[in-house]
Amino acid sequence: MLQKNTVSARHIGKDGGRYIGTDDLVVMRDPDSGWVNVGTYRVMVHDKNTVAIWMSPGKHGRLISEKYFAKGEPCPVVISCGHDPNLFLVAHQEVDYELDEFAYAGGQRGRPIEVIPSELHGLPIPAYSELVLEGEILPDETREEGPFGEFMGYYASEASVLPIVRIKRVYWRNNPILTLAVPSRPPENFTFARATVKSAMIWDEMEKAGVPGVKGVWCHESGAGRLFNVVAIEQLYPGHATQAGMLAATCHAGNYAGRWVIVVDEDIDPSNLFDVTWAMSTRCDPPEDIQYIKRAWSTPLDPMLRAPPWQNNRAVVDACRPYGWKDDFPTVAEASPELKASIRGKWPELYE
Repeated sequence: MLQKNTVSARHIGKDGGRYIGTDDLVVMRDPDSGWVNVGTYRVMVHDKNTVAIWMSPGKHGRLISEKYFAKGEPCPVVISCGHDPNLFLVAHQEVDYELDEFAYAGGQRGRPIEVIPSELHGLPIPAYSELVLEGEILPDETREEGPFGEFMGYYASEASVLPIVRIKRVYWRNNPILTLAVPSRPPENFTFARATVKSAMIWDEMEKAGVPGVKGVWCHESGAGRLFNVVAIEQLYPGHATQAGMLAATCHAGNYAGRWVIVVDEDIDPSNLFDVTWAMSTRCDPPEDIQYIKRAWSTPLDPMLRAPPWQNNRAVVDACRPYGWKDDFPTVAEASPELKASIRGKWPELYE
């Protein structure tokens, strides 16, 4: 039984209900391959035995649940609502299909994540979770879920009718701690956590795909950790900037719900918006240096979309010195790092 007044929260005034799952782990097993997926999806309390899970189209959890529904079967599920923060950092990112998120998180932690099997379905539960729900998503019984203020900073998706989750087991520690993410207008904890991990994931995928010379990647909080991503490169050959930008926009970690990818030279700090906008203003010729990707993977949470299919358009901006004459491009009017260090050493009290 869920005590909804003590273990769920209405985050912002217009939420359609009390949410027990925002910084959560939703654990499912693929009925065909046996792969266990762990994702973060919002979970709203209906009543003491029923909750709802909202999953965006194309997300791994939704694909798995649809496999069960296609067979006319309920989808077994475990929902952890309090756990190691490192698990949340992994579960709400685009980890590759059929990759074990528990193993991924264990690799980051430097030791395996301890799990125990759930009583009904044998799904793995983090051994030190605070509060865990186990049940089944029922394809033929639905109730309204939402709306909910989301990570892009808007109530973009209206309330919708979703299959319910019938809760059959609740596991808890004494005085459990319910962990929450509070997606809303950036900056907030959700977008900061995403930006940090997603930047590394995009950089990793770019290098694995063979793009050389990547010097930095940053997914800006002001872009909700997805919508405004910057890549810094050392230009090594013609078309290098275009290759880097297109890959950052379409690799698995950078594809979902993107909007802008900006490619800059290695002298630009990709995490510094002042530097980035300066590069865009002085090294980018808009008609020549902006390319577009159309009908890409997006989400009902995108405030620019009003109806399915949930696809959006995005821009890849080359804000690098033009490759053909980059060595002849005007010199930056700035003191050298050596001169700056010398001045700081001479008058350190001015820089305290």
